[in-house]
Amino acid sequence: MAPEIPDDSYLYRRVPIALYCTPDRVVSTAAFALATHRNEEALSVDWADLCSPEETRVRDRRNPKCFAVVKIKVRCVRNVVSAQPRLTVQHNPLLNDADLEDNPAHALIWGDNGIGVRRELRDACTDALGLECPDPPWKRKTTQT
Repeated sequence: MAPEIPDDSYLYRRVPIALYCTPDRVVSTAAFALATHRNEEALSVDWADLCSPEETRVRDRRNPKCFAVVKIKVRCVRNVVSAQPRLTVQHNPLLNDADLEDNPAHALIWGDNGIGVRRELRDACTDALGLECPDPPWKRKTTQT
């Protein structure tokens, strides 16, 4: 049986940079949406006690620079008021799966994934890597030659 993840622990969520560096500088709620094209039933995260934010970022080896990583306290996940019943967090290590790379830090957030829940998760998360977003195109200075 997997260990209980304590309320004071953090979870990391890998987020496509386009959902992280939005024009209004707020992480998109889509960063916390289930991947319906993969028939996800729970939100995939990493337990921060077992990995670094950089390890979470490079799990997609094709192009890790296309991802940011946000962190959220487990207590905040369990206290999301929009979710009824409450969200649950389960350690779910990925080990010896022929289709997936081993990830002993893997965990799942189970429960409602509606827009209200995603807003609360977004509002409770913070950057885990210290990434700087480039200015949107309309704010960039152009030089004329």
